[in-house]
Amino acid sequence: MLKVGFVDYINTLPLSAAFRLNQVKTEAELTYAIPTTLNSLLSDGKLDMSLVSSVAYLDGDYTYLPYGIIAHKNILSVNLYIRDELSDGVIALTHHSASSISLLKLLCSQFWKIKPRFIPLDRTKELTEYPSFLLIGDEALEKRHILGYRTIDLATSWHQMTGLPFVFALFAVRKQSLERKKEEVETFHQELQTSLSWAQRNNDLVQTLAQKMTPLPRELIQQYYDLCKFHLGEREYEGLTTFAAMRHE
Repeated sequence: MLKVGFVDYINTLPLSAAFRLNQVKTEAELTYAIPTTLNSLLSDGKLDMSLVSSVAYLDGDYTYLPYGIIAHKNILSVNLYIRDELSDGVIALTHHSASSISLLKLLCSQFWKIKPRFIPLDRTKELTEYPSFLLIGDEALEKRHILGYRTIDLATSWHQMTGLPFVFALFAVRKQSLERKKEEVETFHQELQTSLSWAQRNNDLVQTLAQKMTPLPRELIQQYYDLCKFHLGEREYEGLTTFAAMRHE
């Protein structure tokens, strides 16, 4: 049986809602988890394919399906919060996303020209105990504005620096799984395409499901889905390869 991973945030619902609501049938075993957990499961061979962070894809030995979570100019759900100005101070990092952390570090060194000290975000403390911190996913959407802090959308900063889309996650496939389960992978590829097409035709149902997963108002969910892109074309792949090259400069 093909084992497939999905990120358990509302940004993946346009890809996964049809499976969750039994509108598209699949024989694959689906797992829902945070990005860093899926990265590990795929790397350890416990999944055959998964939506993983772009960093996990770039650092692994994978092929991919042309679907993911992409921002063309802004995304609303990958935010740096700063109390004062961008500086060489402390930035606390969520552990949920490798791509967002890597993007933040790249922006600090190559766009903002600062050298902050990065520390883990301690969830036993109040966020306001930190001068700056990174949040992602549904939590970032729920906390878009925090009193006393300025919010910086990392996708916006990336676009200002490069003029390119940013690929936060994509469907990576283990090469061994593709060799052993080629027919199953091809079948799921078609099912995934069907699932996305269904979501685009049934936007109201997807938003209703999102409202069951998060307290966000429907208007914000609609705005968010308008910003998220889910298919990797040439321009998106250029953004991914540019990110890969800049990580090692």
